[in-house]
Amino acid sequence: MGVMRRGGAYAGIVVLGVLAGAAFACQPLWTVGALAAASFVAITLHRFAWGVALWVPSFFVAGDPRGKALLMAGFVVCSLVWVADVLARRRAVLAGLGRFRPWLLAVPAFAVWLVVTLAWAQDPPAAIDEEWRWMLAIEVFMIVLTGVTRAADMLLVLVAWVAGAAVAAASALLSFQSGGQLGASNTLDDRLAGAAGDPNYLASRLIAGMILVFGLLRVVRSRTGRVLLVLTLPLLGAATAGTGSRGGLLAVVLAGVVALVVFRHKARVVLIPALAVLASGALWFALFPQFWLRVTEFDDGGSGRSDLWRAATRLASGHPAAGIGLGNFPSREAALALDIGPVLDARALAEDRRVVHNTYLQLWTETGAIGLALFLIIVGGCVWCCLRAARTYDRLGQARLADLSRVVVVAVAAFAGSAMFISMGRAYEFWVLFALGPVLLAVAHARTATAAPRPNEVAREPAR
Repeated sequence: MGVMRRGGAYAGIVVLGVLAGAAFACQPLWTVGALAAASFVAITLHRFAWGVALWVPSFFVAGDPRGKALLMAGFVVCSLVWVADVLARRRAVLAGLGRFRPWLLAVPAFAVWLVVTLAWAQDPPAAIDEEWRWMLAIEVFMIVLTGVTRAADMLLVLVAWVAGAAVAAASALLSFQSGGQLGASNTLDDRLAGAAGDPNYLASRLIAGMILVFGLLRVVRSRTGRVLLVLTLPLLGAATAGTGSRGGLLAVVLAGVVALVVFRHKARVVLIPALAVLASGALWFALFPQFWLRVTEFDDGGSGRSDLWRAATRLASGHPAAGIGLGNFPSREAALALDIGPVLDARALAEDRRVVHNTYLQLWTETGAIGLALFLIIVGGCVWCCLRAARTYDRLGQARLADLSRVVVVAVAAFAGSAMFISMGRAYEFWVLFALGPVLLAVAHARTATAAPRPNEVAREPAR
């Protein structure tokens, strides 16, 4: 009977192979896409965390229509498998979430509050459109929090995060070169954006990616893996300089200060890798000084940001607690163009219908102090989990994982700095980082309870 079953399986594989070959001969592109989709589904069903890791890089290329298609396809597959997985492990999942109950209550509270703000939004369609985007970001958080439960899977997700940043950087550099812009007198439209779609968004992701590379270099033991990680540093550094992002410069400064604090007894962990990044960025600025001029010039009102911030502050001060309704700033800003006095860029308010370009101010304006406070609690909870995990790993003698936990803190600090110049509170890749804080702490608790410490080991230790 076993021989017959194996024979049937082999026959099925042969038939599928023949059908796939015939389909490829007729429609090569569609066939490759179908096979890739089938492989992704099979991998996700076999090991959910692997599917999540394959999905994460698509977050970085969503500015391209093909990247957005990959992102949404991954959402469908991972969401369905995640729901089934949670239902099958509901007791274990609830027990795991219970460890972080006081802090995690802020997540559903934040989601509920976003829905509540629809009640007083003057532009309900805009509010609903923004609402579902925030819900997807929160779903990403929950998927990573409950689906990534092993140290090896956590490292795989971080590697995928860096890979996504590297792909975004490569696409930006390739598009810059193919546009015939090398050596040209660049304008604002020539800043690197690539598949990320926006230079400032790209910069925020690349800076966090570089920081995570430093942490992965502490834990990845494979020589090939370490070489690949090192090679990403000049790529990410040059692409970050090419974005010409002033918010990126602030993020680098803030991340550097936080790194010196959390690694105050290990300065070499910060300084040596930072020199490689600074060298690649300095080389780019030397070749294309116009990017450096843009980064260091602040007399243009932040390309309209100062006017947007004044308008947002005016709206927020009128609705300080509850806000004006999620997603409603773009529909209200034009009415303020004549009420806030002289402006540097009237188009930014009256015509473009832009977001605030400040995550915190946008949340305060649209969701009030309540929404902003809940968001900050979520971010702060991630940092708290990472720092507590680092202390636990130190007690266990696992210095490498302790360093990785602190590196995630620095990456979140870079996000916090970039968020002062961009409205990116619902960026999926950063909600992945927010979820990895409690994941790091959960792994640390499991190792404390079940394993004797063995210093500086990652690969040979039990994952849970």
